[in-house]
Amino acid sequence: MKDETKGDPIGESVCLKPKMYSVLPAGHDPKTPDDPDSEEPKKKHGIQKAKGLNPYDNKRWILLNEIRTLPYGHWQIGLYKRLVATEIAPEKAEERAMKVRLRVKE
Repeated sequence: MKDETKGDPIGESVCLKPKMYSVLPAGHDPKTPDDPDSEEPKKKHGIQKAKGLNPYDNKRWILLNEIRTLPYGHWQIGLYKRLVATEIAPEKAEERAMKVRLRVKE
């Protein structure tokens, strides 16, 4: 994390996920509307809609039970897709794909 407060101690911080955080220096009153360091004091502490903040993890493959996930590109997803392509029911294909373990040749 870079030095957002220019060496001042951090009073409050909210870290939601990587590259999505808010930091307030110690002794800073967020209720004060005019901040002498700010060019646009009304926008500095307002709520902003962030495109990166959403409730969906869009880099994961959600399994049919809607609880377990796999990262995109995982080998079991490819196996599942091949099984479905051979006209096996998606539920059975997922069950078979998740039971298979990867064997590494030495």
